[in-house]
Amino acid sequence: SGGQGLAVALEGFRRSVTNEDPDDDNYTIQTPEGATSAQVSKEFLYAHADDVYGYCTQFLVEVDRLDVDELRERVSSIADSAVVIADGSSASVHGHTKDPGQLVSLGVSLGPMSKLSEVKIENMDAQHAEFSSSQGVGAQTEEKTNMSPSVVAVAWGYGIERVFRQERAAQIVTGGNTMNPSVRDMMAAIDRTRADMVYLLPNNKNILPTAKQAAERSSKDVCVVETASIPQGIVALQHIMAETEMDDVLQSIESELDGVKSGEITRAVHDASMDGALVREGQYIGLLNGSLVATGDDLQETLLDLIGKAEVTDDTFIRLFHGVMVTESDANDCAKAIQEEYHPWETVVVYGGQSHYEFIISIE
Repeated sequence: SGGQGLAVALEGFRRSVTNEDPDDDNYTIQTPEGATSAQVSKEFLYAHADDVYGYCTQFLVEVDRLDVDELRERVSSIADSAVVIADGSSASVHGHTKDPGQLVSLGVSLGPMSKLSEVKIENMDAQHAEFSSSQGVGAQTEEKTNMSPSVVAVAWGYGIERVFRQERAAQIVTGGNTMNPSVRDMMAAIDRTRADMVYLLPNNKNILPTAKQAAERSSKDVCVVETASIPQGIVALQHIMAETEMDDVLQSIESELDGVKSGEITRAVHDASMDGALVREGQYIGLLNGSLVATGDDLQETLLDLIGKAEVTDDTFIRLFHGVMVTESDANDCAKAIQEEYHPWETVVVYGGQSHYEFIISIE
């Protein structure tokens, strides 16, 4: 591990300073009494068995003009563990991502003369599975089958999916307002979990019927939590992780979801009449719990109008999930404008990575 590697490096420094033979193989790294360097707690492996690590993606890129700060921001928006080390017109890029092609494409898109080299992509999920198997924790072990419930959540957008994984969702089904998943998609995700009991979060009222069909057809015990939005899904997941008994989970969620307001900012694709209001093509429209409450030609003004209709108070917690069409800088400006206008307790900007929606807003 990294700790043992550090110990080896320090031992090398010590030998250099004391002029000892660097090739002496008699030295071994000592571990604490009762500990072994080759084993990891099975309880830890079980707890993290459903974690998704994605692909470790690395490459070297050379480009005529390199804006390092912008490159770091763009890499961080699509990958975890992002590292960008630049030297003149070249940069070494590293990141962990579910879609390595997206990160490689970013490197190619930096300029017409972009040159990629030393591309390396490793499947960390396969490495994790191999290591777990070497520790006696396999996907089909009887001990694992009787584990605590797992969660399957419907979500879209790299950043939003990452939030659900961080909140301990075992499986993500890609889907939302513009792409409803099928019953088969949901059943496959349920089957991939290693638990007998599964909570299913549709996170969209239009997906709820499909979720119920998947639950009925599954051989596992599946409980559909009727979440109607991404914000409701995140709140529900937090309560699922905090409780153990199903009745306690559902009671806790039911009491919380009524207090969650979900907002969306998008653009009208054509002239239309919505909720009695005329909306012109290209205008921003603000939806609060599915109902049109704001329209405008300016993104920030439309957002402020929507937040005002939500009747925020001093203890309101707001999360702004910004889509791929909104820069982090613009999203931060919008958050600052909300705080100046309404003085909520806290406003947090999160990269959602969703398409079609400039913002998905959680108001709690």
